[in-house]
Amino acid sequence: MRKICSLLLSICVLAFLAKPTLAQELPSGHMVDHLDVIPGDPSYLTVRGVFDESLFSAIQVEPGNTPGKFQVSIPQAFLNNVTLPQKQMAFAEEDGVKRVELQEKISRTGGGNVDFLVDMQIFTSTGDVSLELDREKSDGQQLAFALKPMRKRLGSQDRERANSQISDPGIDDMAASASRGERQLKPMASQARDAVMLHPVAALLMYQQPLQLNVSVLNASTKDQNAQRLAILLDRQQRQKLEEQVGMRLEVTNISSVREGMVLPKTKIYFRPNFMKAALALSEVIPGEQLVEQMPSSHKGRMGTDVEVYVGENFE
Repeated sequence: MRKICSLLLSICVLAFLAKPTLAQELPSGHMVDHLDVIPGDPSYLTVRGVFDESLFSAIQVEPGNTPGKFQVSIPQAFLNNVTLPQKQMAFAEEDGVKRVELQEKISRTGGGNVDFLVDMQIFTSTGDVSLELDREKSDGQQLAFALKPMRKRLGSQDRERANSQISDPGIDDMAASASRGERQLKPMASQARDAVMLHPVAALLMYQQPLQLNVSVLNASTKDQNAQRLAILLDRQQRQKLEEQVGMRLEVTNISSVREGMVLPKTKIYFRPNFMKAALALSEVIPGEQLVEQMPSSHKGRMGTDVEVYVGENFE
C-alpha cells in the first residue's frame, strides 16, 4: 500500500512539473530578509536580502497621503518569513524612520501570469524629507533608500561618511549601532538561513506537503448563488485536476456568505502558510481575475481551513 501511495504521489509531482510552472514564469526576483536604519546625513533605510540588480528600475517610491509617509513597491519580491516573522518594524525616531509596515501580495493577471510584490509603508520622523533608492549603494545583497532633507544639500564629507557607513552590510552596521549605545546587530543564524532557499522561486516551492486541502468558499458579491456555484466548480468539475496539481485531496469544508454589505469587485483568495501553491492552482480554474494573498495573522478564519475564497462580483 505504501508503495502504491508513493507511486501516485510521484505521478502527481511529475504532472505538476510537466506543465509550465512558476519557476518558468518567474525566472528572477528578490527575497527580503531584514530591515535596518543607518543614521547620518542622509540617513538610510537598508533592506537586506537577495536582489536581482536587473530589476531595480521597476522599484517604485511614491509619497503617501500625509507628510512623512512613503510607499515603496518592489515587484517580483518575497518576504523571508523566517527572518521577518513580524510585518511591522519600529525604529528610534532620532534615526529618521519611525516604523515600516510590510505586505506581500500575490496576484494572477491576464494571460496566466503571476505577479509577486512586496509593499512597504514607511513612516519617517519628520515630514520635510524625501525618500529615494540610491542605486550606487544598492547591490545584490541590499537596497539602500536615502532619506534626504528637502532643503539641505549634502557636502562631500557627508557623502563620504554615508558611503563608509553602508559600504559593508554587516560590520559597519554593528559599529554604527555601537556608537549610538544601542545593541549590536547579530548576524542571522546560519541554520535559519540554511532552512530557507533564498531564491524566490525556490522559496515558493519549499513547503511541507499536507494530505488534505480544506477550502472555505464565501460569497462576497450581490449574487446569492455565487458561493454554491463556485463550490460545485471546485468540488465536482475541477476536483481531479486540482488534486493532481497540488498532490492533496480537496475538501470544500464550508459554503457561506460574508457579513452583510461586504461586496468585493474581484474574487480574493487567502492562503495559510505552506498553501501558496494550492491557492495559485485554485486561481487557475476560477473564472475572472483574482487577488491571492497570504492570510494575515489578524484574520480570524475557520479552524482547519487552509484556503479561503471570497467570491467577488467578477465571478461568472
